[in-house]
Amino acid sequence: MQLKKMNYQITHAIFLATVILLFSCKKDDEGPQLVAQTGPDAMASIGDTVRLDLSASTGSDYQILWHLKNQPGEDTVVYSETDSAYFIPLNNGIYQVQLSLTKGDLSSKDYQNIDVSGAVLLPDVITEDTRLQKIALDLNADYRVPGELQVLAKLTIDPNVIIEFANGASLVVKNGGNIFADNTTFKAIDSSWKGIYVETTDNTFANCVIENAGNASFTGNENEKAAIMTTGNATLAFSGNTLRNSGGYGIIVKDNSDFFFDNPNQVYPYTNNRFENNASGPMLIPVHVLSDLDGQNFDEETQGTYIELYESSYSALETKNPLFSDMGIAYRVKGILTFNKDLGITRGVEMYFDQEGGIRVDGVLTVSGHDTAMVYMNGMNPVPGSWKGIHVMNGHAGFTHASILNAGGSTLPGQDETAAIIVGQTLSMDHCTVSGSGGIGINLPGEAHIQFFDNFKDNIIENNFTAAVRIRMDDVNKVVNGNTIRSVSETVAAVEVHMGLDDPLGTWINLDAEIDYKIIEPLKIKATKDLVVEAGSTIQLLAGRYIEVSGGLQLNGQSGTPVTIEGTESKKGHWDGIFLNGTQEILINHAVIRDGGGALEDKGNVIVEATAANVTITNTEIVNSKGYGVLIKSGASDFGINDPASNNILEGDLGGFYIESK
Repeated sequence: MQLKKMNYQITHAIFLATVILLFSCKKDDEGPQLVAQTGPDAMASIGDTVRLDLSASTGSDYQILWHLKNQPGEDTVVYSETDSAYFIPLNNGIYQVQLSLTKGDLSSKDYQNIDVSGAVLLPDVITEDTRLQKIALDLNADYRVPGELQVLAKLTIDPNVIIEFANGASLVVKNGGNIFADNTTFKAIDSSWKGIYVETTDNTFANCVIENAGNASFTGNENEKAAIMTTGNATLAFSGNTLRNSGGYGIIVKDNSDFFFDNPNQVYPYTNNRFENNASGPMLIPVHVLSDLDGQNFDEETQGTYIELYESSYSALETKNPLFSDMGIAYRVKGILTFNKDLGITRGVEMYFDQEGGIRVDGVLTVSGHDTAMVYMNGMNPVPGSWKGIHVMNGHAGFTHASILNAGGSTLPGQDETAAIIVGQTLSMDHCTVSGSGGIGINLPGEAHIQFFDNFKDNIIENNFTAAVRIRMDDVNKVVNGNTIRSVSETVAAVEVHMGLDDPLGTWINLDAEIDYKIIEPLKIKATKDLVVEAGSTIQLLAGRYIEVSGGLQLNGQSGTPVTIEGTESKKGHWDGIFLNGTQEILINHAVIRDGGGALEDKGNVIVEATAANVTITNTEIVNSKGYGVLIKSGASDFGINDPASNNILEGDLGGFYIESK
């Protein structure tokens, strides 16, 4: 009985095991349980490709659907019904990803949170008023620009926002758009970007940083790359900003664009900006920007760069006078700068001029150097005649402690002569150097003149290719006394002289040049005026010129160092002669007078009119005349000019001496 019971128990156990085995085999045939698994929560950056992974899920032959259940934007999942799904987040915030698996009546869901941070991708065009707020933490970028961002409406950028730009990306403000940026950082995603281009009014940048821009030109001119460029009639309030590491200039101002005072926000037009390590230098600007230029910082700017100015005009309608001041960096002038208001250039200023560079002032020019901080002007290529020069058209020109070097390369507009300095009215100058002109050093045409005898002194005027100075005859005494006047070569006159007014003539000193003075217009020494010429002086006259003496004349030569008056060409009749008709003393002693006698009538080197009185000519050679050596007109005394005691040598084609009344 006991054995039978045991056999029953064994048989029952075998039956249960068989049943369990049968049921287990059936479940395996249906596959594992359907369970959706997305994986752990994760982090990503804006613009990343976030790939969605369901590899931890269980089950088979199920259908897949990925979905962004919650998100800060309007992004979508790509390939949402496959195991290759992904999405690209374009906004900061939490993205909740839902995975749904279904198979027949079975379904399973799981969720994954993706914490996205980083810069928000801005659209290509802003057509409605927009405000960009600070959304990233610390120094992370808030917004990203992948290409050209066109601003066609009002764009306001809150403080501390950081916008980063892809290589070649830019911000363009046009078609009525404008921008207000306060303490904004504009920078590159990688190494560099194109920059900011503004062609509209009422734009403000205050306390911003614009860095690593300027890798391409907005104009197609590779010499016009900049971190920021304004053009057309754009206006910009631009103060407290830092422009660094541009591949070109920090800023370029083109056309009629200008700076303005943003009164509501109290942003000044253009001050307290820093320029650091910009490849082409801080700025390329027109002259009207000078009125707002003070207060910039160039301590960290690229060595050997300049504030560059291109050809432009300063309007008489500007409320402020233009001023070049010493800002710790030199100026480069790339064309003619025309100022229709008074211009000042202060102590310590350095200016370098391209070949076509020059300055024209319709007003007063005041160059105010100091013995410890001179004003310095030279060509970019510092060789004689390497820039045009300075023309003060209508007003006084005053130079103090200045060097004007290597100008006079070509004529300034409206001028026939090249010169380093041309002044149309009055000139004063002290402690200055004018040298290396490709033409005249200083040209005072017409009635322009030295203002006063005492305010032209201690100057050095030398090595100028046509002449040191071209001045009125009554200015010669003011220039040659108390200054160093040198000729560039033995064939070039130190001083060119044209007709003057009624100032005293004084003394023409010996300048130790081969040609001390060249007479380029007929000269008339008026009654009551006296001219004294120092021993050793040489005076040449151009063809057809003459000297008429209605006042006094003293040629004070000495034995071995005569006063020489001759033609610019050594031939008979090259100039007309010296006509003596005054009642004041005329004394000619130890002189050489030659090459005259070219007048149509009264042909002689020296012609003594009937009105002449008190004439003495001794120890003098009057030779190589096309007419007479000396012609005494009817009624005039011969003054013993041909007496042996006079020790004169008189020669001419018509005779050495002739008295009409005999």
